[in-house]
Amino acid sequence: MTNNSFAAAILVDQSPMAVFAAVKRPREWWGA
Repeated sequence: MTNNSFAAAILVDQSPMAVFAAVKRPREWWGA
């Protein structure tokens, strides 16, 4: 899904804001 692609892009980009957003909403990024 798009979430997986977005998460992969975040891991590759390693942007502080992106990482912070992933930490704030792990369910949306990891689809838990």
